[in-house]
Amino acid sequence: MSGDEPASAGASRDEEGVVRGTALAFVVQMVTGLFTAVLVLVLVRLLGASGYGIFALALSTGAIASLIADLGVTLSTARFVAERRDDPVAVTAVLSAGLRLKLAFATVLAVVLIAVAGPIAAAYDEPGLAWPLRVMAVSMWAEGLLNLYTASFVALRRVGLNVRVILVESAVEATATLGLVIAGTGVVGAVAGRAVGYGVGAVFAGAVAVRTLGPAVLKFRRARRADVHDVAVYGRPLFWTNSAYTVYADVDLQLVAALLSARSVGLLSAPLRLITFLGYLGQAVANAVAPRMVRTSVHAPDTRAFAGGLRLLLVVQCLLIAPVLVWAEPLVVLLLGAPFRDAAPVLQALTPYMVLHGISPLITTTVNYLGLAARRVRLVLICLAVNVVIDLILLPRIGVVGAAIGTGVAYSIYVPAHFWLCMRSFDLPLRRLALTVARSVTASGGMAAVLALFGTRDLSPAAFVLGGIAGLAAFGALLLLSREVRVADLRALRGFVRSRLARSDDAQAMRVDP
Repeated sequence: MSGDEPASAGASRDEEGVVRGTALAFVVQMVTGLFTAVLVLVLVRLLGASGYGIFALALSTGAIASLIADLGVTLSTARFVAERRDDPVAVTAVLSAGLRLKLAFATVLAVVLIAVAGPIAAAYDEPGLAWPLRVMAVSMWAEGLLNLYTASFVALRRVGLNVRVILVESAVEATATLGLVIAGTGVVGAVAGRAVGYGVGAVFAGAVAVRTLGPAVLKFRRARRADVHDVAVYGRPLFWTNSAYTVYADVDLQLVAALLSARSVGLLSAPLRLITFLGYLGQAVANAVAPRMVRTSVHAPDTRAFAGGLRLLLVVQCLLIAPVLVWAEPLVVLLLGAPFRDAAPVLQALTPYMVLHGISPLITTTVNYLGLAARRVRLVLICLAVNVVIDLILLPRIGVVGAAIGTGVAYSIYVPAHFWLCMRSFDLPLRRLALTVARSVTASGGMAAVLALFGTRDLSPAAFVLGGIAGLAAFGALLLLSREVRVADLRALRGFVRSRLARSDDAQAMRVDP
């Protein structure tokens, strides 16, 4: 084999099925989520509300810069990799073209962000923001490369590769961040730890790509002009869509920083970070299902997988409604500490966003893989305008809760509009999905009634445990009574788990020397 040929473990080999792919993607998200949760819970206590607010503002500004540095290249590359996954040579060519564009754009934006960090900090009247932004430029550069590889592995239906990559990145990031912050480096150390993690993760992901596809994947200077053109052209609508979406996702933090204070940014950012953790199942399902929605001459969209994944996400997200509404204050105090008690109403106001955020990845990512990214631009811009208008009206009047309301209202437009695009592209069992929503919301109402019996403020550890168990039992019982979940479904799940465990045991037995 020559150095330019793909490795034998090519693009079409070892693809995961929907269930296995979802499970592996969920493992990836949980690895990220667990480390993220630990960092959030520790950093809010070490940095305090104001310090965490500056850290969150640096992350928000870095996210906007990352978007400009990407110019839609990551998702565009993934889309073409998914289309050509049966041709390892074509996959390698597309990925090297994406790498060429990514390196050029990210390097320029990193230099720009370092140069304008001081003026940005002055504009927010937060001098302590300058150095975190400079370090964020390095983090942004490395994160972009990491995302390019992980998105391509998802498109190849090789989600299992991301388990190792994300585990390494998350472990290094968490260790470096906590070590630096505990050493007294403050917000700068928190951002530096993030940069170290992404740097190591990007190098490791590149090594995995070489092992999977061959060394030609790194020869970006020899990328074919046609592939560079295809990735760049489809990246344009993705860039505008993601630009509007990223600004939309971060506009609340930016407006709160401008109109209120760094402490208010912390009160909004901390609940948002927790909600991000709760939505990882949605991203896992999207990673496993959305690449299967590509329409080619050989493959039709797998609508059954899409509908099944959406039903699962609807049930899970409705499960979260009751604890957030009924136990918001005790949960905030338990997880974030007493100084964040004022974040409880923010968390409650974010409930609509939380529910829709969990199902959004599957729907919006599917639209991208269908080749409809250009149609998303107008939708996202409308949602951005709605969010900004509501924020400007409510922030001066009711404070940071106004930003949470604006986010929820805008998302209530954003997700249904993307679902409508999916409906126009393939048939969906709408009646069945509507029944799932109705039954899940009813189950959540029953769970809320049970949780309220144990109290809504200053819960004891026993009340948390017993109330949680009773609430989950009520939710599950109502799902069974409504036949949203059936006994046969539980038996099938048990059989699947047993078969996987047996397969694992057989694999271990085969490794034993005779």
